[in-house]
Amino acid sequence: MAEIDCKDLTPPALELTPKGYAPAVPPGANAAEFCVPMMGFHGLPLSEFNAPGQLKPGLFEYVLISGFYWGKYLFSEPMITREFLLKQQNLDLEVSHPATVGRKTLYPTRFKVTYDARANAYQLVYTDFKAGE
Repeated sequence: MAEIDCKDLTPPALELTPKGYAPAVPPGANAAEFCVPMMGFHGLPLSEFNAPGQLKPGLFEYVLISGFYWGKYLFSEPMITREFLLKQQNLDLEVSHPATVGRKTLYPTRFKVTYDARANAYQLVYTDFKAGE
């Protein structure tokens, strides 16, 4: 998205950090070091860290990241490795999002990955939407 050009380095407020996630921009950090052009800031689940600021070594199999820009929560995005997909397994994850984001909308609470052996294909679906503000 070209509008996300990292000129606005307003970090998301800490209360926008979804439950169980590390802040997209750690308190006191230089926001410019965390902004990705055309993608913004990304929050990761705490389960992806060994210690504060220290990611676990090696490649994750799957993770849901949270995306922010303009000081706002914008999205949840699945990241799934090819290696995981080659296992032809199903997956059902809870989608965490901020308690309040400043706009009325529907938010998914589950993300499901279902392998269809007959079609040799996956369905990746957000489900169980609930109203939020």
